[in-house]
Amino acid sequence: KHMVNEQSIRAEDYERKRSKMKICMAKLPERQRELIHQRYALGISIVKIAEKLKDNANTIRQVLFRARTNLTACVKSLPEKGE
Repeated sequence: KHMVNEQSIRAEDYERKRSKMKICMAKLPERQRELIHQRYALGISIVKIAEKLKDNANTIRQVLFRARTNLTACVKSLPEKGE
């Protein structure tokens, strides 16, 4: 029974984090959102993204870094449920 409760708590925590991430992704500038999607949802390498967009790989890395920084700050700024 204790194990089921832990799994339930983990599932709630996962859903809360997922919901926050969705909110924060929507707040990102379009370019950051699109690059995050290509890199992490589609698994495309930075080099391939750069080639596809005719851009420099270091530029793509920089935009992804800013996007992750923005996501982290946004998620941390959102209140926990019940606050």
